[in-house]
Amino acid sequence: MSLSEWAQVRGKWREAPLGGNFKHRYLLYYDARANLYASGQYGTVLSNASYAPNLIFYVWRGASPQGETDPAMLQIVFRNGTGAQYALVFPAYREDGDFAGDALGRASQQTQPALWGRVPGETIWSQIATIDAGSTPRMGKVGEEPVFQVIRVEFLDGALIVRMDTGGDEWVYTGGWTDYAGREVSALDIGDGQIEVSAVGHTIAFAMESITYPTSAVLRPKGYFRTGATLGGVVPMAQTPSYYLNATTPAGTGISAAAEARPPRCLRADRRFAPC
Repeated sequence: MSLSEWAQVRGKWREAPLGGNFKHRYLLYYDARANLYASGQYGTVLSNASYAPNLIFYVWRGASPQGETDPAMLQIVFRNGTGAQYALVFPAYREDGDFAGDALGRASQQTQPALWGRVPGETIWSQIATIDAGSTPRMGKVGEEPVFQVIRVEFLDGALIVRMDTGGDEWVYTGGWTDYAGREVSALDIGDGQIEVSAVGHTIAFAMESITYPTSAVLRPKGYFRTGATLGGVVPMAQTPSYYLNATTPAGTGISAAAEARPPRCLRADRRFAPC
């Protein structure tokens, strides 16, 4: 990832290979002066290209500078083409201050990560749901000391799935929501679009990569069935076993089963999942 792939919307950014054997180059928002939100000098970059909403973010979040009154906030916006926009926000574990209040059009005390949305033409975000990352130890340290976070985002079959390395289970949201003006949005729909990353109240360095999925996968049972041998005069399994597949196959996919043999006289059924 290089800075040339992103537009610098506001703030001071540079490309920075972090120390050690890292796979990625990071984009660094390096302006460590306090209280930059009011003057609009906090950090924002916007990707030049569009991305599918299946991404991993590796984020180093610095401590807030001395005298900082803007609580640390990380925001990831999915521009989503011409449709509704969505944002994931990751605040410090304390009040958000003006950034969240201005974004939501009301005073905000946001201490948990959250999903925001806004329809085309709307300037105010609506909070759709909070992500129950709660008071996990690392979330509580954001803004107080340097913290490394991995955020995995996937949108699959109408469901937004968020996983964080701060512990706990994956967070899933599906269904409709209500925008700032009270209009009902029937379903969450995140398509390909530009990605916007903002940092308020602290420095950050981040790298982003797309999640790629294999075109096929094989599921193998742990054990084998023994065939063609007698046990107390009883044959435990037919010489040529048959298999029954109880499966759901969406359009364009298929599941097949094949017997994998291991001498002497042992079989197991391998399942292959692949596009048709």
